[in-house]
Amino acid sequence: MYTVAVVDDVPVEGDELARLLRETPRSEELDVVTFSDAASLVRRMGSGWRPDILFMDIRLNDGSEPAPGTGQTGIDAVACLREHGLSAPVVYVSGYDSCHTAVYRTGHVCYLRKPFGADEVSEALGYAVEARERWAASPVRLRVAGSERVLRPAEILYLESRLRRLVVHTEREGLETYGKLGDLLESLPSHFVRCHQSFAVNLDHVEELSAASIRLANGCEVPVSRRWRPQVREALFAHIRSGR
Repeated sequence: MYTVAVVDDVPVEGDELARLLRETPRSEELDVVTFSDAASLVRRMGSGWRPDILFMDIRLNDGSEPAPGTGQTGIDAVACLREHGLSAPVVYVSGYDSCHTAVYRTGHVCYLRKPFGADEVSEALGYAVEARERWAASPVRLRVAGSERVLRPAEILYLESRLRRLVVHTEREGLETYGKLGDLLESLPSHFVRCHQSFAVNLDHVEELSAASIRLANGCEVPVSRRWRPQVREALFAHIRSGR
């Protein structure tokens, strides 16, 4: 299951794009959520929710003041969303050819020109899914004891921050490197979620969530703080529903 966010300040156009997405051959794999502005998406992401794919309208001309940091256009919004932890492939949507050059300010996989039909939407979705799959399978590189280590995300059980150091825990070992927990999370798939100021877990390995801890399938206990527990709970249930 892929969670798809559609951002368009014209509700009827956002709803039409959502409808076409739900009618593609991949419809059974999609959970499509629409937003009327980037600020609404930022707020939703603040609860721990993350889209796997983003369709972003470029001209957000609803006349309202943008949320701090979200900028005036969909391109500005994507740049801001990256800072808020967005790692999804982006499909830009616009009825204006003048935006073709500006979109290269941020990474994207496709430019969907309005008006569009079912075939164009299906093709754009295909590019986004392919990009998502490539990214999710991409290894992470860690500097450990003077050498480079390469790990697949599936190998990682949880992450632990110890002052300026990070410990990446796998089934076999704990790999110590330098860096920030938030920075490493940005390079990992969305099913890695923060559960504590100093910890993050791979939801693929979670077996039980209790009031103060998370038990992994291998028996490890990872602390979960009161602050982060609601977000972890929502992310875990969404992950279970997605079947991934």
